[in-house]
Amino acid sequence: MNVRRYQKWAKSGLAIMLAGAMMVGIAASGGGMTAQAAETESSDTVSTQKAVTSDAASLLFTEKHITSDLTLPTIGASGTTISWKSSNPSVLSNEGKVTRPKKGAADEEVTLEGTVKIGDYAKTRKFSFVVLAESEMGPTKEFALDQVELLDDYYLTAQNSDIEFLKKFDNDRLLSRFRETAGLDTKGIAPYGGWEDGWLGGHSVGHYLTAIAQAVKATGNADLKEKSKQLIEGLAECQNKLGTGFIFGAKIETEGYVEKQFDILEGKTTGKTWVPWYNMHKMLTGLVDTYKYTGNKQALEVAKKLGDWIYNRVSKWDAGTQGRVLGTEYGGMNDCLYELYLCTRDSKHLEAAHKFDQPNLYKTVAKGGKNCLNGKHANTTIPKFLGALKRYVVLEQTGELTKDDEAYLTNVEKFFDIAVTRHAYITGGVSVMEHFRKDNNQDGTRTQTNCESCCAHNMLKMAKELYKVTGDKKYADYYETTLRNSIMGAVKSESGAAAYFIPMATGYFKTFGNEDPAKNMFWCCTGSGMENFTKLGDSIYFHANDTLIVNQYVSSKVTWEEKNLVVTQKSDVTKSDKATFTVNAKDGSTIPSAALALRVPDWMHGKAVVTVNGQEEKAAFSSGGYILLEREWKDGDVVTMEYPMSVDAFGLPDNNTVFAFRYGPTVLAARLGKEKMASTTWAGANLTAPLYKVVGDQNQKITIKYGESKAATPLGNETLTIQEDMSTIEFIDHIDNYLVKDTTSGTLAFKLKGTNADTTFNGGLQFVPFNKLNDERYGIYWYFDTKYTESDEKQILTAKENGRLDASILDSTQPGYGQYERDVIHQLQEKDSVAGTITDGGSTRYAKAGGYFTYNFIVNPDKGNALLCQFAKEDNGKTIKVMVGDKQIASKKLAYDGTEAFYTEYINIPDDVLKKNVKKIVPEGDTKEYTVVSVRFESGSDAEDSARLVGGLYMTQSFSDQAVLNTLTSSAGEVSSANDTFTIVVPKGTTSVALKYGIADQFGLLYVNDKLVDDTKQQTYELTAAPLSLKVKVYAEDHKTVRDYSVVIKVKEDDVKKDDTPKNNSGSSQNTATPKSSNTSKKKVSISITGKKSVKKGKTITLKVKKKNVKGKAKWSVNKKKLAKLKKKSATKVVLKARKKGKVKVTVKVGKLKATKTITIK
Repeated sequence: MNVRRYQKWAKSGLAIMLAGAMMVGIAASGGGMTAQAAETESSDTVSTQKAVTSDAASLLFTEKHITSDLTLPTIGASGTTISWKSSNPSVLSNEGKVTRPKKGAADEEVTLEGTVKIGDYAKTRKFSFVVLAESEMGPTKEFALDQVELLDDYYLTAQNSDIEFLKKFDNDRLLSRFRETAGLDTKGIAPYGGWEDGWLGGHSVGHYLTAIAQAVKATGNADLKEKSKQLIEGLAECQNKLGTGFIFGAKIETEGYVEKQFDILEGKTTGKTWVPWYNMHKMLTGLVDTYKYTGNKQALEVAKKLGDWIYNRVSKWDAGTQGRVLGTEYGGMNDCLYELYLCTRDSKHLEAAHKFDQPNLYKTVAKGGKNCLNGKHANTTIPKFLGALKRYVVLEQTGELTKDDEAYLTNVEKFFDIAVTRHAYITGGVSVMEHFRKDNNQDGTRTQTNCESCCAHNMLKMAKELYKVTGDKKYADYYETTLRNSIMGAVKSESGAAAYFIPMATGYFKTFGNEDPAKNMFWCCTGSGMENFTKLGDSIYFHANDTLIVNQYVSSKVTWEEKNLVVTQKSDVTKSDKATFTVNAKDGSTIPSAALALRVPDWMHGKAVVTVNGQEEKAAFSSGGYILLEREWKDGDVVTMEYPMSVDAFGLPDNNTVFAFRYGPTVLAARLGKEKMASTTWAGANLTAPLYKVVGDQNQKITIKYGESKAATPLGNETLTIQEDMSTIEFIDHIDNYLVKDTTSGTLAFKLKGTNADTTFNGGLQFVPFNKLNDERYGIYWYFDTKYTESDEKQILTAKENGRLDASILDSTQPGYGQYERDVIHQLQEKDSVAGTITDGGSTRYAKAGGYFTYNFIVNPDKGNALLCQFAKEDNGKTIKVMVGDKQIASKKLAYDGTEAFYTEYINIPDDVLKKNVKKIVPEGDTKEYTVVSVRFESGSDAEDSARLVGGLYMTQSFSDQAVLNTLTSSAGEVSSANDTFTIVVPKGTTSVALKYGIADQFGLLYVNDKLVDDTKQQTYELTAAPLSLKVKVYAEDHKTVRDYSVVIKVKEDDVKKDDTPKNNSGSSQNTATPKSSNTSKKKVSISITGKKSVKKGKTITLKVKKKNVKGKAKWSVNKKKLAKLKKKSATKVVLKARKKGKVKVTVKVGKLKATKTITIK
């Protein structure tokens, strides 16, 4: 099986290969971890073992199918040395250099072995790669929607439900605001609700136009064709009435001032606005798509006039106005204007499109600097790069492409790789609370607000266009995974209801819009959702020259008129590992020469088997990731392709203990029930998300703060403990032995074995396709540890510090990003201030000399409040003044002497100043009352500009000071407490006790015998002597306030046989209360296993235990009983009978000592 995770040392270029559609990292298959020490781990120090094991576990790569060099680490994070050995250095060298086979040659499989070592102790990991031959594909062309017929039941249901949803719309309601803007009679009909009845009104009309145009093209639906025609006529009437080319469907704040939102963005006036250019992008795209898909010439005429209006406005922008406007989300205005230019060839539309290009942004991101996307709004940024790509595509088609324009393609390719390899999850989705955050920080940002589905929608557009331009298989791989999981996972296929956020944190559920337009809130994801499911057939097949390319294994039929060719595919990757293709002549006559190219998925295990008319094509091979069949086709020829599938594990780059699973291209998720699903919380305008995180019998109430992106502290049940005697990575390496098909289910389902899940969850954990889990809670990612895992104090402390900071945030905005600055809470007011960006730091705002800018912030008058500001070191020497009311609370002249380019500082707001200036507001469209205070930022003087605020700006509340141990539960005996002392009396015969400490502050600290422990997990203590005394310290969330407790574990008095002197025990489940005995404390004790390291299948070998200064009976075990069996066990030796090929681990225990030996069965 494949373990897939980012490799810590990988350079950004490595991840370009993304084979397998996997964004988070498609890694090579990992062999079992093998010890190479002197036959026993017990002879090495614990620290050495931990260092080697940790660094070996981190040797994971971002892809399996590769086309460029790998960066191979030679030194591990724990100080280990790492060496590499390739099975085929001519293709993949020991240094990671890739030499691709020539065009037309076979792809090469290569095994790369990494050895991690300290002294004589070493572990190895093996990784399997496929080095793809140089591609012969080149640019490709798509088939039109009416050339591909969906036959897959699942996809068809989603398409038909979407069409039924689209039929429910009332054109008069869609046109209501447009008519109002134009001064026409609205016929007394109100617009739809939610976002449509506000400052973004009309955006859904653009999406609707595209969606129904696609549906008409794909299915010929007559009802939708008529609705499209009438809607275009209504928009044309509005346009003609205004006479300027302008049409707009949002609220108008000032009667008759129809372009006010656009003037506000240009700084000409003040008032209420949202993102008017984003709105305009949707409308212009809908008009052009209507023309492209249905041939409606009136739609193109309306689009032309609207394009002229856009030109007339944007052609007057100077650089300052342009920068100001482009600081607010504008969708893909460049994208749709370039597309319009392709239709009209009017140079005004080309010039207008270029006004929305941001070459400096493209170049900055393409450099690939650390955290180059951090803080950027994801669905603002992705469409910007889509527009850059459209410039390249259109100018290439028109013959106007210059050398400078070629950089647009390169920049988009690099952006795509960065977004996918540094920010995406196993589903292909990106973003948290709509934003990109720091590189490779996916575990740290898993919440209930991940993976905005609009982002997946636009990433798929980008992947498709990049595939058409380059023919690179990695884009087809990404498209398959993201469509199947992110897009199909964001819809209720039976009703057409679409989701906004897709939680990646375990224990949440998806929330959907209403399938009745009259009750829908019309989020942006409602609009993109309309489009997604009327074009499901658009990337299954492509063609290049005489080759028909199969990129997705989905039941469907494609008709290629030019080749008189019809190919019908029957496949279902959730039910079978075989696809069947029937080749027919469209008119029953001969078929001109044509080739069939079958994509070789990176999720395939083993070799593909291809047959034609029942005969295996033994000469067929994969080249460049495709199997090419070239022959004279006859009507009725049948081709089959078998693509063996298994379970793959995918990790995340910032935590080597968390994993998710995929079967073929299908992401799996554990079913977690429906408890508390009626409870939701605010997640944005007219948007909700789950309020409770529920995992088994544990739950936590988690509200969402504006701009929040950090993951909550995991519940204890999210960590699964491996029951067998093996490391986590060994378990994950062989996950297909433990996540096994549930044959009783009737559908694709897997049961997890080998962990404590069976005892933690009623009935254990069943994993099913994530994309269909729409009505219950789920868990995609799970933490894994072993019975012997020792908590890392540094990790615990970091998690607590991050958690308390996140919990302290009351509110936030993003200086320089107008969409958030001008929202209904923060209500930016400014004079002579400048919005901008800074490399690697995100957006900025500063006050020019004598200028200012003001925001409202939500505050908590019952606690201390402080601003958390981020500054740039390069602004040293500049001053920024901060005012609340008429009180100056800070005048900071920056003088940072640290090494970071950006740093944060708190600015406290005195309690009396806060209470004097607080006010209550109820934002428009909301029913909740907020307590806010206005904060004003000024320049230091009338002669100098202020320092810049960079990235996020936060209002925080003071940390809690509750240092209290609320509860203490024990797995055995009775618990009592008095005067900060807890006493646990356990019955005779109790050998161990598991304690669960409940501290008052979630982000407080718990120390047991001076060791920081994880209070979310049980702590186990072995009772080899009693009574057992534990010294407990509880720190509050402020990590200063502390309270001491004592815990004493006793055996009932009539059961006590031992010394009554309390014995100390650490808080870790790995440490026991065993005192050192006088006869062994100064002698070295050890055990080891002697005997052969390999054996042939069906044969036996004898293994012996070698003991030094140790007495006691030996207990033998083997980890994989299907591969080997132990016989004739004794105190000194054992006989191993080899059953199947593979590697097994034999363990011997004598008292507290343990030794292991890996045996290879040949």
